[in-house]
Amino acid sequence: MRLRNSIHAIAFGVVSFCFFNLILVDALDAQIRRKKAPNPIPTFFKDVILFDGEKVVGRTNVHIEDGKITAIGPEVEQRFGDEVVDGSGRTLMPGMIDCHTHVWFESHLNQAALFGVTTELDMMSSPAAMKMFRSRQKRSKANDRADVYSAGAAVTVKGGHGTQFGLPVPTVATTEDVPGFVRARVKEGSDYIKIIYEDGSSYGFTQPTISEEMFVAAVATAHETDKLAVSHISTADGATLALRSGVDGLVHLFANSKIEAALVETAKSKGLFVVPTAAVVSNTCGANTTENIIRDKQLRKLMTNENLSNLTKGFPVSEGNMNSWVNLSHNIAALHKAGVPILAGTDSPNPGTVHGASMHHELRLLVKAGLSPVEALAAATSKPADCFRLNDRGRIANGLRSDLLLVAGDPTKDIDDVSNIVGVWKQGHKIDPGKRLAVVQEEIDRSKIKREPAKEDRLISGFNSDEGDSPKVSVGAGWQVSTDSMMGGNSTCGLSWANEGAAGSKGSLLVSGKCRKTQPRFAGAMFYPGKTPMASANINPHRGISFRAKGSGETFRVMVFFQKRGFQPSTKSFIAGDDWKEYQFKFSEFDGCDGSGITGIWFGSDSSGKFEFKIDEVTLTK
Repeated sequence: MRLRNSIHAIAFGVVSFCFFNLILVDALDAQIRRKKAPNPIPTFFKDVILFDGEKVVGRTNVHIEDGKITAIGPEVEQRFGDEVVDGSGRTLMPGMIDCHTHVWFESHLNQAALFGVTTELDMMSSPAAMKMFRSRQKRSKANDRADVYSAGAAVTVKGGHGTQFGLPVPTVATTEDVPGFVRARVKEGSDYIKIIYEDGSSYGFTQPTISEEMFVAAVATAHETDKLAVSHISTADGATLALRSGVDGLVHLFANSKIEAALVETAKSKGLFVVPTAAVVSNTCGANTTENIIRDKQLRKLMTNENLSNLTKGFPVSEGNMNSWVNLSHNIAALHKAGVPILAGTDSPNPGTVHGASMHHELRLLVKAGLSPVEALAAATSKPADCFRLNDRGRIANGLRSDLLLVAGDPTKDIDDVSNIVGVWKQGHKIDPGKRLAVVQEEIDRSKIKREPAKEDRLISGFNSDEGDSPKVSVGAGWQVSTDSMMGGNSTCGLSWANEGAAGSKGSLLVSGKCRKTQPRFAGAMFYPGKTPMASANINPHRGISFRAKGSGETFRVMVFFQKRGFQPSTKSFIAGDDWKEYQFKFSEFDGCDGSGITGIWFGSDSSGKFEFKIDEVTLTK
């Protein structure tokens, strides 16, 4: 089971988005709208080696102004008011495009940009969060972080890949469900449609997945709505089915066998593009090769201790695992040699990956698999722009966006030089790495502080007065309803004060509602321990949580969200019976949580039908 859950982590961090609150998103977006972005400083890059996204131009000058590239050529001269950047011994290239990530928080996008990744293509996450992220970039106010485009929720079945994190996600049950499902994704803002075909066979287990008829219907509907259809696959059979269904691209490449010549030819003839995600797929082969970027001083200084720890993590490999780096490398090379576009994507932040930094690892692996340095750089710039219809970026040409990466050395000859970052510009705005370095140092300093055990318990809420749906708290941002509404669901929940408490106290919190019959369904109450909803908090030195509950005998869930688990919840169950009962959980029971980086604690139901329970004396325990 541990292997299954770990392998399933590839390609998404989906469950955390279920608890993003639309009200919070709208409030944050309103704050952002009130801020006016400054104009970028006109910049003159003097005497740089230029990689324009496709080819090496040689030593030249480049001018940018108002977020655009305005002039290129050795005859271009400095203008009054320009900031001059010396390009001697340096290479200027387009900002990179990571073609497979999972973005849960804006900090992921901020970090990506520091490493020269100025656009991320999210392959499964929160439509609500994406609404906020996209709103900023549409107004050209996302100049401190990477842009993001997203698939939103992916096409999958009940119990299939993407549904195993303890909370339901939207699924399809029949072929007839698929067109409506896809159109709903388009309506909520998906930029392309992701289709999951994963039977688990390459990893040594079995699980349900979509049928060929569902696959065909999903691709057809995506194309009817003028969206690209991309697919998660992990076997040669899955890739064959994807091609037969008319998919535009594969966002993983299989490593369970060597690709056959006929499949290569079919991929070429049908115009398929492939994102191998070598950084994460090689990790499932038991071949975590991140040591080279962990030791890279230029990259390391921009990473936190948590980043460095995640880079060392791998996936457990069972006896039934058929994946190998030899197969993966062979398959990349065979497709590339045939002219099938290979695109760079990392699947961050899965085990062994980090937003931004892992793109440098991915490029090195592509070169190791047979691409030249120039071809690898094109896989991260012009080719993604072409394949994903991003016509304003991915190249250095007059009139395009000035998303740029300047590095010392010449990565067109030695791919390792792409990590020698001198500067990153997003729409002409230079990104300040100093702010990130300050955050890194703060984390290092904090980790050196000895944590003393709590001397006493701390009551969060006793619910001893008529506080309605806004109960008082001694710490954190308080309580809030959290349901499936942001995913198109109609489950309901209410919080109210009950004139009955545990152990004779004055009152308790009544959590009541109704979960709908179909997926997704969940409803309940979320406690936010941070200063604002979904902000992380270190609850140390407290080691656990306790509460009392009463109901009519149903099973309910308590979930803890914390950063070290990738913001995915860890779940425990409790039964609310006729009499008040106390429940105590150590944070360590939630997949090793130590009380740090907690973003939310949720109490509720994911079972169809009406529900009601009371909780009282919610306490942080020593």
